[in-house]
Amino acid sequence: MPHAADSEDPKLTATHVAVREARSLANEATLSQLTSMVSHDPAADISEVLKRESTAYPRLVDELAEAFNSSPVDESHNDDHQPSVATGLLDLLVDGSVKVTHSLDQSVLNLVHPASECDEVLNHIPKEMAAAFNQLIRGGKILFQLHDTFVIELGPSHVVKVAQSLDPDHIDNIQYVATHVPKLPIPHCLGVLRSDQRTCLFMSRATGTTLESVWPDLSTTQKTSVQEQLNSLFRLLRTPTAEDSGSGVRLGSFTSGLCKDLRRNQRISSAPLRTEAEFNDFLLQHPNKTVTPCVEMLRSSMKDDHRIVMTHGDLHPRNNMVILEVSQAIPVQVEVMHTEHKVVRVSSIIDWEAAGWYPESWEFVKAVSMIDPRGPLSDWIDFLPTDAIGYFPMEFSIDRLLDQWLG
Repeated sequence: MPHAADSEDPKLTATHVAVREARSLANEATLSQLTSMVSHDPAADISEVLKRESTAYPRLVDELAEAFNSSPVDESHNDDHQPSVATGLLDLLVDGSVKVTHSLDQSVLNLVHPASECDEVLNHIPKEMAAAFNQLIRGGKILFQLHDTFVIELGPSHVVKVAQSLDPDHIDNIQYVATHVPKLPIPHCLGVLRSDQRTCLFMSRATGTTLESVWPDLSTTQKTSVQEQLNSLFRLLRTPTAEDSGSGVRLGSFTSGLCKDLRRNQRISSAPLRTEAEFNDFLLQHPNKTVTPCVEMLRSSMKDDHRIVMTHGDLHPRNNMVILEVSQAIPVQVEVMHTEHKVVRVSSIIDWEAAGWYPESWEFVKAVSMIDPRGPLSDWIDFLPTDAIGYFPMEFSIDRLLDQWLG
């Protein structure tokens, strides 16, 4: 009588091995997170982690098992065949190929790995750490989503931006601004992982909520306060000069030197531009359109002698984080739960993909052009920080006509 193992289905055996491998990785990732929490605070409340893992753990095991499970054995089986890796919309690969393109801050490593085991400089992260990051990201709260780009909360102090083909200027720009304007409140880059075409940008979390979400409920006094705060912050941004960049006058993103024009579709210059005249010529370039006499007239009306200044490039209420605080001047007996009774404090300016050296009028033009004049933010133009960024209605009007031509 044959031994039971002799008649065992090899496919079932492979599946069993894959499940054991998957559980081994999932267990190590889960244990790493719990060990990290307890090592920092032996009395830490781990109930939320356990609650999250009750649903995240089975999914992780299933996906890892699928990743490790080999193809069915047949006559054409190739010993060199690599198992396919299950990659969800947010997942890093778990095959050891995840690159560390910007060093991970210790605080990020502490989220998934005990500090005592992460002293070495990592160029790639091991597969068990990739699995731990996948668990961490899946269990986070999605704060923002646009197409295949997500911003996910990883706790009170960290977020991660996960995207396919993340614009590298976002990373370089926030690092440049943090270095050259250290007093400006912005998120800080805490490391970057790249997995195939997916990029994970870890950042410090900007506290509060977006100005866009509360703007319709703010009083005129509160909106004026926001305007005054933004004036102060944008004066800071404009303190460095173009010569401070180390390369003289050069337009475009702080590191790459490429100019961007965000409209219905983003356009990027093919090479660095050195003058505003070149920048204006770039604005009139369209691969499918021929410059008409009317457009030539617009070009002749565009100034070529604005100062070149540090620019955010997307000054929209969604890119300003604010905190609503109870005013100490309000008597205790007054109900202060409503927005209009609170002080609004600008806590951070976020999203620096479009930032760089640009003509001084560009900030105003873009800040106005991205607002629906009939929507809930229609009065945003009345509270722009024009003392700092200037007031350029002529340049805006020309840009609107140009926008209609570009389509």
